[in-house]
Amino acid sequence: MSTSRTLLSVLYMSLGMSLIPVGDAIAKYLSGATEHSAIFLAWSRFIVGGSVALPLAWMHRHSGTYSPNFVFKHCVRGLCISMTLVLIIQALSLSPIADVFGAFFIGPSFAVVLSVVWLKERVTGLEWLSVIFGFVGVLMVIQPVGTISPGLPWAFAAGLCYGGFLTATRWAAGSGPPITQLAIQLIFGSVFLMPFAIQDLSIIQAEFAPLILIMGLSSTLANFFSIMALNRARPAFLAPIVYLQVVVATLLGLFYFGDTLNTLAALGIGLIVFTGLLKIRI
Repeated sequence: MSTSRTLLSVLYMSLGMSLIPVGDAIAKYLSGATEHSAIFLAWSRFIVGGSVALPLAWMHRHSGTYSPNFVFKHCVRGLCISMTLVLIIQALSLSPIADVFGAFFIGPSFAVVLSVVWLKERVTGLEWLSVIFGFVGVLMVIQPVGTISPGLPWAFAAGLCYGGFLTATRWAAGSGPPITQLAIQLIFGSVFLMPFAIQDLSIIQAEFAPLILIMGLSSTLANFFSIMALNRARPAFLAPIVYLQVVVATLLGLFYFGDTLNTLAALGIGLIVFTGLLKIRI
């Protein structure tokens, strides 16, 4: 992998992972401040994203038609990310963010395993080590309690779905323009969740519409940058950068919500950053 391609993949993935906590934090707030279900909040992210991505995809469409295989691959991606969002929002509505993140971050390790089993890609010992280091850093930051809270099974399932999404994105890489890949993913997610979410439209409140819009846009940009990254690099290479989510979430809590950061958490953030820098050298 060339140096410029490596740097671009790391940059795109870092941007994507930095935006995800923004949408998740808003979703957690809305799940407590409104009567909307986790499915509706996930669906609204697809609706907002699709409203942006579909016109852009149409403007950049190819002259030819897309094969059924192309559509199938991105429907699989749409299913994986739909389930991820529903499950993680449900988890956040039941448990503290720290506990949820601890279970959710099984995802990067699962993505590495899937890249070997499904995509037949070779994973180096250093890549496995970077995944382990990143996960240790996450545990140092979030410091989850020993008891099993109600949201943890949901978060664990969300992590598995997200690992599947990362691998499926690599599987579908190069099958079409990134904006088209994103649009199909969002359209499928919208259609898949609509029967379960549309009933909540009757209770939507105008005062929360801006937050729903920001939540959807941040999620859409995060997915677009992830596609750009996985078009350029293997899931095993990029998996540890997923842990950047917990760094951003911690910093948001520190600067905007008055949370505190102890020494162990600071060391954990340092370890995660070191793991990310290590990716540039692999």
